[in-house]
Amino acid sequence: AASDCCSACICDRRAPPYFECTCGDTFDHCPAACNKCVCTRSIPPQCRCTDRTQGRCPLTPCA
Repeated sequence: AASDCCSACICDRRAPPYFECTCGDTFDHCPAACNKCVCTRSIPPQCRCTDRTQGRCPLTPCA
């Protein structure tokens, strides 16, 4: 749904050494959600949330 937002981030390791950071565990309502996810340059890469939203979910789904 367009109102979905992200509560977790996942690092996709299918194409090393490049890593795609995507949202996981999306819910229709989440009090503290991720609007964006980024991968760190650590080894192994870690996926973390950026641009946190409070209260309402983002109007567009996290990609």
